[in-house]
Amino acid sequence: MSSSAQPPAVENIQPYPRKFDGFIMPNIKNFTLTSGPGGPPCEVQHDVPALVFSAGGLIRRRNFYHIFDDGLIPLFITVNTIFRPDQDFVIVASLATTWWSRKFPELMRMFTRHPIIIPKSFTPTHCFPSATISLISHDFMTINQTLLSTPKTFMDFRLLIHQAYTETSRRKIFASDPTDPQPILVWANRKGARGRMVANLDQVVELMKKVVPIGLHWAADAFYGKVAKDLNLEYIEYRIGVDESCLVDKYGNEGLLLKDPYALLNKDKNGCPVATDIRDIYLCQQDVKLDLTRFESCLMEVYHKARRFMKLND
Repeated sequence: MSSSAQPPAVENIQPYPRKFDGFIMPNIKNFTLTSGPGGPPCEVQHDVPALVFSAGGLIRRRNFYHIFDDGLIPLFITVNTIFRPDQDFVIVASLATTWWSRKFPELMRMFTRHPIIIPKSFTPTHCFPSATISLISHDFMTINQTLLSTPKTFMDFRLLIHQAYTETSRRKIFASDPTDPQPILVWANRKGARGRMVANLDQVVELMKKVVPIGLHWAADAFYGKVAKDLNLEYIEYRIGVDESCLVDKYGNEGLLLKDPYALLNKDKNGCPVATDIRDIYLCQQDVKLDLTRFESCLMEVYHKARRFMKLND
């Protein structure tokens, strides 16, 4: 009595945490898992596991928010969920650009001592004893320590960044210790950071200020305000006025779209505005024209708070 061999089981996985996002997931490359014997011969043999994820999607677009929300924070969560504190592993980053690999070498060295593998058509065949495919996300800009095998909070994530960048950043900013150090303003937008992120240097005040366009108050608090508080930063918002939004030219300054945005937006079961409505109207269509006189008073408030903080910690 004979039986035919069972065909190998095949499963495709997109190693990117935004599985719910029908807009971005079609652009994420599949990893194909196949069970059974066979396969190409090993050209590079590793004796430690692999952690495989995609640095494509909104990370590849250099979106400052998504670099953290889709990449660095899920990486931190996954490492502290899957691996022991002293366990070694290799990072395999699909679709990583040259910009990405040059941007975060100091931070990646905090996770692994091995070079990052970026799969390409000419990459040799690497073999690992095991592999973890994709990253774990707890929610938007969230680290839930109760879900981690090694309990960690955002303060631990902040410490990791501090350890990775403090000395190198200090050398880049100051040739010598300044006699009267001034607060440093780090200006970033959602499409990317201008320069290196500076994290908790002795000369940098623990403040976070965000310009909040019309209709994005809920998103600003959920995606920035909450994490700022978790990082023990003082979070200050500058909420633009109606006349500072370009939407006033299209919809007028008396319409509900500008005066009471949430009255018109569809809500989910939790009462939160639907993301597509926010994106289509308040992100894609809206530019901000700052009232520099009004904005100056806000910046002066931040500056004076920064100076007081620096004196207290001198």
